[in-house]
This record gives sequence, C-alpha cells and structure tokens, in this order.
Amino acid sequence: MSGIDALFYAPILVCDTETTGFVGHEWARVIELAAVVLDRDGSEIGVFETLVSPDILDDRAAKALEVNHITPAQLEGQPSTAEAIAAFLAFADTPGRPWVTRFNGGFDQPMVQRMGGGAESLRWTRCVMLAAYDLMGPAGVLAPASPRPPRYLPGRPWLWPSLVAASDFLGVPAFEPAHRALSDARRAAAVAVEVR
Repeated sequence: MSGIDALFYAPILVCDTETTGFVGHEWARVIELAAVVLDRDGSEIGVFETLVSPDILDDRAAKALEVNHITPAQLEGQPSTAEAIAAFLAFADTPGRPWVTRFNGGFDQPMVQRMGGGAESLRWTRCVMLAAYDLMGPAGVLAPASPRPPRYLPGRPWLWPSLVAASDFLGVPAFEPAHRALSDARRAAAVAVEVR
C-alpha cells in the first residue's frame, strides 16, 4: 500500500489556497485558505475557510484576482496572514493530527509555508496531483512532456494534470465556485478519495 491510500488509515486534511501570484513571485501572498478533513472512509468531517488580508496587495495581483474573483474590498477587515495561519494551524491540530495534502504540492505547500507562524510544523505528505498523474499518464490521457519542457519536475514523461482534468478523468463533479479555496479543496479531496 502506498501513496494516498496509506493516508486513509488516519484523518487527512486537504487544503487549497488562492493567492495574488505564483510561488516564484516573492510578493505573492495567500488571500484565501481553506481545508477539509476526511475520515478514514473519505467522508468530510471538518471544514476550515478564511479570507486573508495580505501585507502586500497591489496592481501585480490583478490577473490572479480576475481568476479567483476576490476583490480588494472583500479582503478589507479580514484576518491578517498571522491570524489566518494561527487559526489554520489550530484547526489542523485536531485529534489524530491529520496528514496534510493538497492537489498541487509545488504551489500550495510553499504558499502556506510562506505564511509563517509555524506552518513548517504541518505534516505534509504526497500531493493528490502525483497520485492522479500515476493513473492518468499510463491511461494515455496526459499530454507528453516532450518536446515541451515538463512542468514542475524534470524527467516525467507527461505534463501534470490540472485539478479539472483529474476530476473529469475520475468522474468527480465540479464544486462551485471554481477557483475558490474551499471549492477546490473539496474537489481535490474527492479526487483523493477516487485515487486511493
């Protein structure tokens, strides 16, 4: 037994972020953080969701805000980054101390860790995207990495699947609204249940 399947021997926390940019942008900040906790049967037993008022929010965030439909006005008066990560860590410190996963480990994990406040103490495990990749690649539904450079990790024969592509392949319904942290966390959780 390996991968995501092994996680279901204990609760698993599936998180997602909405941000103002990409990991490579040092100015990018988390503006929404959400998670669901699944029990050993894959049933949702806990939910966390918060908007975050970032310390940096300027014109560089315009494209990201267009995607997630979060406005600067919605972020006014929301918890600070420090307050949001403290609340998230308290939520994650539930009985059984769940392992934490996400769909895209190359994105959500570093963005949560960028929030500081002890986020490095989370028990991260294999991302759901890798588990989906291991099913979708051999099934012939992923585009080959060559001649284009592979995204995220070198040496992989296929391009990484998006959350939408993995959901479609596995028959997981869309959760609305798309590109919002809680909807995407629930969708990633449903994918995790299907790939275990």
